[in-house]
Amino acid sequence: MSRRPTHFLLAALLLTAAASAQVDKTLDVPTRIASPAYAPEARAPIVIDETKAPKPLDLSAIFSRVDASPIPTTPGDLPLELKATAKEIQFVDRLRKADAAFLTGQYDTVIPELETILAELPGDRGVRMLLSSAYQQSGRYDAADKLLRELVAEFPNDYTIRNNLAWMYATARDPAFRKAGEAVQLARMALVIAPADHHVWSTLSAAYYADGEYERALDAAEQALFQVQKLGKSEDLLTYTDQVDRCRKAVRTMSILE
Repeated sequence: MSRRPTHFLLAALLLTAAASAQVDKTLDVPTRIASPAYAPEARAPIVIDETKAPKPLDLSAIFSRVDASPIPTTPGDLPLELKATAKEIQFVDRLRKADAAFLTGQYDTVIPELETILAELPGDRGVRMLLSSAYQQSGRYDAADKLLRELVAEFPNDYTIRNNLAWMYATARDPAFRKAGEAVQLARMALVIAPADHHVWSTLSAAYYADGEYERALDAAEQALFQVQKLGKSEDLLTYTDQVDRCRKAVRTMSILE
């Protein structure tokens, strides 16, 4: 359940849709955005031009709010404008393919490609986030740890980075990277920024569970499930229900042992 960065998903979805558009053409395209902070279905304008991209290139920086209204949580218009160069579109197409390979567990393919892209786009936040997730899933926790700690230092207000690092410390298969106490602290800090994000509540539950705090783990798991239910995300209900059940069993077991 390593979390992919929302801004990367936005870039992949929107720029892929724009890749065949002519230069300077503005499109209004339907999108699906995998984050509770955004509309589950929305439309957003895309503007493509041939202006020279700044260096170093950060694909997340091509997004700009076009108004000051709150980000919607129901289907509607997404208050974002996407401006991209042809070069950026090429990179995002490569990232889209890497993301598809990531989802099917092809980490031996994904990691070298993302490392190559990162060498061409040094410092890119989205690339580093996806690469860190691939490192985690392949068991390369040392590399993931290094990337995520660097990202936390550079982007302290990006709660998804703290959440990913907390998840790794709570669930790593390598005991050397099981740091339950630090996972709890990271997840709590992420929760301050995103108190309604079910991913963060789920991570906090996993962190408490790893730390042996089963009642707190159950409380957090129930809050994660509640947030999922509020969003109507029926496809996620089983995952979060299973987490609640696991925590509840641990609480019952401990009460018997005591």
